[in-house]
Parts: sequence; C-alpha cells; structure tokens
Amino acid sequence: MNTKEIVVVLAETEMAFRLHFAGTEMPFLCYERERERTSVRTYVKADLKKVYEYKKENRCSEWYAEYCCLMNEAGNVLLQSDRVLFHGVAMIYKGRGYVLTAPSGTGKTTQFRNLHAIYGEECRIISGDKPVLRRMSEDEFWIYPSPWNGKENWAGNEIIRLHAVVWLEQGNKNLIEKPDISDMVLPCLSQIIYSAPDPRTVHEACRMTEWLLRHVPIYKFTNTGDLQSSKMLGDFLDREAE
Repeated sequence: MNTKEIVVVLAETEMAFRLHFAGTEMPFLCYERERERTSVRTYVKADLKKVYEYKKENRCSEWYAEYCCLMNEAGNVLLQSDRVLFHGVAMIYKGRGYVLTAPSGTGKTTQFRNLHAIYGEECRIISGDKPVLRRMSEDEFWIYPSPWNGKENWAGNEIIRLHAVVWLEQGNKNLIEKPDISDMVLPCLSQIIYSAPDPRTVHEACRMTEWLLRHVPIYKFTNTGDLQSSKMLGDFLDREAE
C-alpha cells in the first residue's frame, strides 16, 4: 500500500505522519500554518489493524479511522517530552487560557457556545476537542492548538498560558466548587490521549496529571447547560482572575 507523508508541528514537536488513505491529510492541511521547524522529527503511523477495527466499531470511513488512530499515536509521542494531548475545549476568555474538560456528551461544546454568545470575541477558541498542554516550567503549562478539533471543527491559532481547568458535570442546579485534588486524579488522567500500554508511557501520563493538578487550579462546575449557567461561569472566572 502506497503511503503519503505530511509534516505537522504540535507544540513545537515536529511529527511526520505517514498516511495510507486518501482524505486523511485534509484535517492536517486545515491545521497547518507557518511554523518554525525543529531539528528533530518523529515519524508516526497508525497500525492498520487498529484502523480497520476502529472503522468497524464506529462505522466510519477508512480515512477518518486512520485520523483518529493517529491521534492516539501522537499522544504517545507528546508524552515523552512534557506534553499531553488532552480531551477538552481550550479557549481564551478575557485574555486568559482555560480548558473545559469532561467525558464526551457532558456539555463542553454547549458551555463554550453559550460563553461565546454572551461575551463575543472576548471568548475565543483554541481547540474544540483535543488541545496540547505543554509543561514549560515547574508550575507553568501552556495551551497549543492541534488538528483534532471535534465534529464542530472549532480551531484557533493562538497559544496561551493555561490559567485554570474547569471540570464539567451535568446537574439540575449550578454550582462551582474547588474539589479535593485527590478526587480529580483519575478523571483528569482519563482525559489524556495515548494508546501505548507500556509502563513508560503510563508513567508519563500519571506524572503529567500530577504536575497539572499540583500547579494549575481546577474547579468542578455542576451545571444545567443553559445560558444562565454559562453566565455564572463567566462571572466566576472574572472573580477568580482578580
């Protein structure tokens, strides 16, 4: 089977993706913009067996299955250099970087859509589904865009320091609280994207989760998903930033 190669830079990590199916390159071409190349290039390809398994399980096209499997492989690579591919909506709200995170279907997209409706360009997208979080120093993470932006394909070009993480839960009332860090270890670990079962990769995922929880504020937002809940979140972020 013939392959095609496309080079992408994720959070200043250069990856050459080897593609097997026509169409897989399109999300990467849409993501690609002018970037400074790096001196080290990592070659990434998807296991075809996993691609066909994903296609069968999700009833999707071959190119889309390959695109999703490459996401997991990229996550493996990023973990080796203090970076994680993280499941969440990354946004800039009034000049600060935030990630709204939760399992699929919990309301991340709804909350961002509502915030953007209320605050306009004061609330802008970085990535609609899988941003890269990069540890820059002991207590500092930055948010970068990626080619994996969810079914809405919300994508931006900006990078910014991560100010806080907001864990979303659906409920019949609106409540924002500061959870115990120990209660958020497994939820946050589950949001890191990777596929390699080897001990080193798992160790790196655990280490990055620990760093994130120790040095970046995290809040739990139980919410009803309406505009009133999003206004409450915006007001809270305003107070939190003071």
